[in-house]
Amino acid sequence: MATSLSQAEFITIFDMNGIRFSHPDQDKIGQMIVGGDGDRVLKGESYISTAKGTLGLSIRAFRPIFG
Repeated sequence: MATSLSQAEFITIFDMNGIRFSHPDQDKIGQMIVGGDGDRVLKGESYISTAKGTLGLSIRAFRPIFG
């Protein structure tokens, strides 16, 4: 599993509008991402940030998916 290989606690996937397709809290699926740090990935950039999301303060890695 990807979370085991990366040692990540969870993976969230969202679309170009910031709408979540996956989240460890299923009630958050279909809602907008929070934290204010998701804009750069929408421009195609990969990066790591620290922000407070719906699950609290966390280190967050962003990677765009193309195609």
